[in-house]
Amino acid sequence: ATNVLGAVVQEAFVNPDLAAECWYALGGAQLGLNLADKALESFDLGIKLAHEPALRRKGKRLLGTVHIQEQNFDEGIRILKEVVQENPGDPDASRMQLLVAQALSSQGRFLLALNEYQHYLESFPNEAGRAQAYLEKAHILSQLKRHGEAANTFEKAYAVLSVDEDKARTQYLAGQSFLKDGQYSRAQEA
Repeated sequence: ATNVLGAVVQEAFVNPDLAAECWYALGGAQLGLNLADKALESFDLGIKLAHEPALRRKGKRLLGTVHIQEQNFDEGIRILKEVVQENPGDPDASRMQLLVAQALSSQGRFLLALNEYQHYLESFPNEAGRAQAYLEKAHILSQLKRHGEAANTFEKAYAVLSVDEDKARTQYLAGQSFLKDGQYSRAQEA
């Protein structure tokens, strides 16, 4: 498949947006073969060829995501933040914003991650990922020993969760955080 896509992409008569899509497809095939470096090159070439703004954003999403998967965190974060800032209305903007926060958190860059989770919560108020953002933010606050803030954030997650099992666990975590913060009456309520 990669040989066929590579040949199609090389054809001079292919229009630039179609060629970009071919490069993205080739990059996807290369990822499937564990050739991340080649995939990054393919995505980058596709971005350079694409004329359609939505197609360039697609390429940047792919490129940023693969950089993060390959632990090139700074480059992946930079690319994804750029896409979100350029077009916050992009259907994938909320997912990219959450990925940025998660990448920062996984590196132990907790204060930056907190800012990115907060940005997500403020910028995408109706997204399905709100509970996840609240939970991940609360866990970071707990790690930073900011237990009162963590407890309040767990309560916000509880309010948007729908699965009873998840709600029960979150309520427990809120109670534990209130206890660690010395707010014993609030811990009993939770």
